[in-house]
Amino acid sequence: MNVAIIVSTQDQAGMNIKECLIETGRFESLDFKFHNHLVYEFKTELNVVRFFTTDNDSISCEHIDSEIKQSGFDVDKIIFATKHQSEAGVHSLCVHVPGNWGGAAAGGRSRFLCNSMPRMMKQALLKLKELSAETDYEVMQEVTHHGPEINTPCLFIEIGSSNDSWINKLAGKILADTIIYLLETNPPEFECVIVLGGGHYSQPAEKLVFRTDYAVGHICPKYALDKLDLELLRNAIEKSDCKTEMIVIDWKGLGEFKQKVTDLLEEVGLKFERIKRIEKNSE
Repeated sequence: MNVAIIVSTQDQAGMNIKECLIETGRFESLDFKFHNHLVYEFKTELNVVRFFTTDNDSISCEHIDSEIKQSGFDVDKIIFATKHQSEAGVHSLCVHVPGNWGGAAAGGRSRFLCNSMPRMMKQALLKLKELSAETDYEVMQEVTHHGPEINTPCLFIEIGSSNDSWINKLAGKILADTIIYLLETNPPEFECVIVLGGGHYSQPAEKLVFRTDYAVGHICPKYALDKLDLELLRNAIEKSDCKTEMIVIDWKGLGEFKQKVTDLLEEVGLKFERIKRIEKNSE
């Protein structure tokens, strides 16, 4: 498998993670550049990994997978290592799929969802939780949001959510060690699901990832349910590197869209379950 790691010079967290990855001693520089930056390579028993740096914001790296393939690396998976920003300033370590349920104000294309990697994301979240256990960082899966538009399966792994966290060496090392773990270990065969409803920092996903054997791909939050239609729902189901077995709904977190979601679920015809019932059965 060919895996690309991408960081941006516009991103302090990305540069922090890059430094920590290089310090592992696993990467060797190649004799060519990408976007005028050295490319590094690391080979494991499972993957050939190349490490790319760009001057573009990560969320604006439109079709960078095509550029990487044109450079001679037939990439199968992409990991964007970057920052998470929020006004609350909570120390956080986040993972999510890029894509837009509605408009494309933050990169990507309107109503375009990238291909998710639920099992790798769960694997990342579990490792982040383990490595950050003695810190004040919260580990969370965010909903599907922002760009870029690419067709290669991908994920964002992020340090949040303010400057003091982005440059924190321990946070950078936790993310670097997690990325190395992902590259050297195949994820278990978790059952893959998508989630509808709830907030931006998905509590249903947190319960599924940390308390069950389910892995979560795309998540459509309550604030985007007005944009959800049959086409987007089918995209969310299909755009995954593992078969989506079930749709999990946060019934309370559907708000005014309960009937709309119920109608869509009946039309799409995939098994669905409420998070409360899954939670109760897992106790």
